[in-house]
Amino acid sequence: MIKSSLFAGQEREAKLNKLGDALVVMERHVDFAALAAEVELAAPRPSRDRGGRPPFPTESMVPARFPRKNNWLSQERFSESLIHRRSACFGNSRIMAELQSHGVKGEALQELKAGLADSETARACEVWQRKFGTVASDPAERNKQMRFLMQRGFSQRTVRAAMQGRDPDDE
Repeated sequence: MIKSSLFAGQEREAKLNKLGDALVVMERHVDFAALAAEVELAAPRPSRDRGGRPPFPTESMVPARFPRKNNWLSQERFSESLIHRRSACFGNSRIMAELQSHGVKGEALQELKAGLADSETARACEVWQRKFGTVASDPAERNKQMRFLMQRGFSQRTVRAAMQGRDPDDE
């Protein structure tokens, strides 16, 4: 569940510092370099002859995926992490769909949804401001801006409110 405390960030940081870095502890028991080499042999990457963005190094991706795939990361912590990463760019619909695709269900999903609902308009305004920054001058530009926000998973009600600079709950 998302905390609404004024000091939530500091409390989370203190808790994480107290726990220490889990990957450092795991590196004592798991040779991630050898595991990454095995992954490269089992699933080689396609050639980059046609260009494109270089892939992330396997050596850095294996430790990042390892705890989740081996159920060492609780579903609650995974959900909070995903929401923290995605909430700056995406709306509730898209975040909820991603959580469902990762197997988060039931009451936990409803609690997360309720926590996200409070900040959706503010997040939509921030995304709109970063991408466009100015009010649309014609209907075509306005539709473009609205489509962009809706593709990011924001509801139509929230998009309209964000484009008008108001809170949809004030209606």
